[in-house]
Amino acid sequence: MYFFYIFISVILYLIGLVVLIPLSFKEKYKELYKKFFPFKRHKVADVHFHFASFGELRALKELILYYKSQGKTVLLTSASRTGYKAAKELDENTFFLPLEPLLFFWLKPAKTLIVYEAELWLNLVKIYKNHNKKTILLNARIKKTNFKKYYKLRFFYKEIFSNFDFILAQSETDVKRLIKLGAKNIQAFTNIKLTAKIKPSKILPKNKPIIIAASTHEKEEEIILNKLDANFLKDKCLIIAPRHPERTKNIENMLKARQMKYIKYSENELGYLEEDVFLLDTLGELINFYNISDYVILGGSYVPVGGHNFAEAAQFGCKITAGKYVFSQLEILKRLENVIISDEIDFTNAKNTSLKEEYSFKSLCDILDKEINETR
Repeated sequence: MYFFYIFISVILYLIGLVVLIPLSFKEKYKELYKKFFPFKRHKVADVHFHFASFGELRALKELILYYKSQGKTVLLTSASRTGYKAAKELDENTFFLPLEPLLFFWLKPAKTLIVYEAELWLNLVKIYKNHNKKTILLNARIKKTNFKKYYKLRFFYKEIFSNFDFILAQSETDVKRLIKLGAKNIQAFTNIKLTAKIKPSKILPKNKPIIIAASTHEKEEEIILNKLDANFLKDKCLIIAPRHPERTKNIENMLKARQMKYIKYSENELGYLEEDVFLLDTLGELINFYNISDYVILGGSYVPVGGHNFAEAAQFGCKITAGKYVFSQLEILKRLENVIISDEIDFTNAKNTSLKEEYSFKSLCDILDKEINETR
């Protein structure tokens, strides 16, 4: 099967060369040729990180810096232009991963290969195994919607997964699915994005306790206001941050009907210092406001949406509550301490939320260090 796979990849490479010519004139694809013609070879490294995109690099960044601080050299390869550009800022030994037929000539295997999530290239891991090097699949996840497709091609995925020495999966559910696909030596951890420290882009001033209703959906603002105790709101600022800022006008009408004074971010970015109700009618600022919030009411949970990212608020040690509709966040919730899930909104006995110690960045490093340093 491996020979057939390589044969097909060579055919696709030749077809790709024809497609490359018109695409190379477009800004988005102008560096695509580096995958087809990897003239420059990389330096031999201790750890080779392979990832797809900028978002995946962001999740890996702290881990890459950790190994660099340990004196290990790294090779960073990306499948996307945004990932490549961002990785180049971390280390000069950064490249687009060449297409698979070219790996035989280009790749000088590191001591350890760490592949992120779903960048499953058979020839990449096969070359590492043929050189008797350590191979790790990090943050592995098999979505329920994808599992049926994977299972139909399990003969192929078994070939890929069998070439990994160790797999760190996001959950026990993922472990079970991976086993059915032929994977071995798997450990459940969590989504490593939870361990990556999020930094605000700016530090905001603060003059009173802040409650933020974050990522709210239609009708949730009214539900939340009905549940909030008026005495609890005294001498505090309530920030409403809708998931979709285009709903701002509807929220304004609701606040006016309740005769509640408010100010919008678009009118005054520091308006929350003056008014007791502040409407965050923009995107990209939620992290900055989590950083100064005391209490978080997480939206998408009071209507049947499934909840939103608890981890972001948890990293700032906020006291967090949410409604009963958190079905899309169950795995993350297992890994957090002190989140309140209730039909009511009551912070009386609330404690600061945090990531459980066994899922911390230190724990992640300990697990990987054990695998990397294990004698082969």
